[in-house]
Amino acid sequence: VFPRRTVRSAARVLPALLLGGALSLLLTPPLYAYGLVGGVAETLEAGTLNAASAGRLQMWGDALTLIAERPLFGYGHDQFVQVYTDGPLRALQPHNTLVSFLFDFGVVGGGCLAFLILSLWWRGTARVRRPGNGWKLAGFLVVATMAGASFFDGVLYHEIPILIVAMGFAVLFAEPRTPRA
Repeated sequence: VFPRRTVRSAARVLPALLLGGALSLLLTPPLYAYGLVGGVAETLEAGTLNAASAGRLQMWGDALTLIAERPLFGYGHDQFVQVYTDGPLRALQPHNTLVSFLFDFGVVGGGCLAFLILSLWWRGTARVRRPGNGWKLAGFLVVATMAGASFFDGVLYHEIPILIVAMGFAVLFAEPRTPRA
């Protein structure tokens, strides 16, 4: 994925990132749970993994049980809030993209949607690897970051994060204009 020039320039940027990260630990965050240290401390104090995940683990387990009741076609888009009423928290969606796809559209529709997104991802990754396309790395990193976050939060549910993912894909698939003759 990364051209040689990118690896060389990353070797120059990495020390600056590490120094910036270390210096950011000196600042007092406005709320205790903000920042890396506060987040780790809050997780350790939660006691259980489910409490540390804000009830997500139980919600994912309950959602998988509901998926098992309607595995082929799911419950329909945006029906999680209507169906999941007995859980520990009231949620609009299950805060996990894969679980959300399966809940909403079942194995058939969720599989098709996941295939579509993965095929875009695969084609975009191939474009980054072409010579002279190092500038597309920014789009790749945006999409990769949002994809990783989507397994723990509702990234592909809300409009603004979806727009960010769309812009990342736009950078991946953009081509420079060729001058007209």
